[in-house]
Amino acid sequence: PTSSSPVFSADADECGSGTTLLSTTTLTNSINCSGHDSVKLEFDNDWNAIDAQDQAKVDVSYNGGSTWTNIISWGGTDVRNTHEVHSLSGATNNPNVKIRFVSIQPGWDWWWTIDNVCIKGEVVTGFVNNGNEIPKQYSLSQNYPNPFNPNTKIKFDLPKQGFVSLKVFDVLGKEVDNLVNEVKTPGSYIVDFNGTNLSSGVYYYRIDAGNFVATKKMLLIK
Repeated sequence: PTSSSPVFSADADECGSGTTLLSTTTLTNSINCSGHDSVKLEFDNDWNAIDAQDQAKVDVSYNGGSTWTNIISWGGTDVRNTHEVHSLSGATNNPNVKIRFVSIQPGWDWWWTIDNVCIKGEVVTGFVNNGNEIPKQYSLSQNYPNPFNPNTKIKFDLPKQGFVSLKVFDVLGKEVDNLVNEVKTPGSYIVDFNGTNLSSGVYYYRIDAGNFVATKKMLLIK
């Protein structure tokens, strides 16, 4: 998810002075990181602190908000106009990730503004070990299981190194997921596809690798 406007913004002029303000903003919807690893949180930050009592924290939950782990903790010193990038080690293949921003600041003349929050991860692509055997030709297998709910696997073979694109489309031709979009070495691969956020129905997955193009149909039943 991304945002082009401030996701979290607090200012002393709006909140008054003389009392401690505790403000917490949580990204309300769980972030589905299924099928992804190397997940990172990125955001633009502008935090103006006044004294040692001021605190700014960012927490992550890997279980939909039941428990929280602190990943950023600032206190007493400004952190101005930075682009923050932080790894989320527990987010790999996790469908229930949440992020929250916590500000604890008394008095006047402080602020904290956060913008362009983004969760990024790499698609998990499994390499199938066939000894030293390299596939003799390109192929795209039927997903398994099929029908599925909500997870299925897609296997493809590459006889040579090259750029590979594997995308999923709905019946109207709208792209709903981009599973692979990178250079791959020769071999056999299995990719997990998760349809948790999709409606029941027919979907198509298409591979483009070198001069090889293939499309197959799969059925999601909930």
